[in-house]
Amino acid sequence: MGTKLRWKPPAKQVRIIYSDAPGLADVVKENPGKVFAIIGPFDGHADKEDLQLMLYTTLRGFNLEPTR
Repeated sequence: MGTKLRWKPPAKQVRIIYSDAPGLADVVKENPGKVFAIIGPFDGHADKEDLQLMLYTTLRGFNLEPTR
């Protein structure tokens, strides 16, 4: 029988907030133990969406766990 995947409990999941604003520092301090990614600036670059998609894909895989 194959292994199935399920979401980890919410307390063990990691979420990501995309921002190119350094002013996000207050939000980071108010949420200890959470992971944040401040990416950018992307002025004159067209790969911001590609990077966001790859981070989302990686994070989604991290938030899953195998179950029997």
